Amino acid sequence: MRAGYADHLAIGVDLGGSHARATLWELDPLGVVVEAEARLPADDDARSPERVIERVVTLIGELGAPAETPVGVGVAAMIGREGVVVNAPAFPGGWRGAPIGALFEAKLGRRPVIDNDVNAICWGEHSAGAGRGGKPA
Repeated sequence: MRAGYADHLAIGVDLGGSHARATLWELDPLGVVVEAEARLPADDDARSPERVIERVVTLIGELGAPAETPVGVGVAAMIGREGVVVNAPAFPGGWRGAPIGALFEAKLGRRPVIDNDVNAICWGEHSAGAGRGGKPA
């Protein structure tokens, strides 16, 4: 990587009920550098917040990004202000009340930005996609 390249990178994670996808983005110019994806197991024990986050952190590691690269996670769940799951119909029991922000921080060594996946999609479109330059509704 070129000098200063890490300053122009970000990692985005899409965490759905049946899959996880991590993407390393170059921010200037905007574009995908590399992606890693995994299906999540159907077994409830393997889909606990701790096990799923371990799998997502492994995917992030597969991207080969510098350790300080910022991370954003869009989750198919309602997320409270402190990164705590409020409601997660796409995930089995054990997710409601889970402190996923703290769990990610413990595994990554830094706190990612965590939000509902639809909010993350809307923000992405507003800031870098089809809605770029538009006024919020």
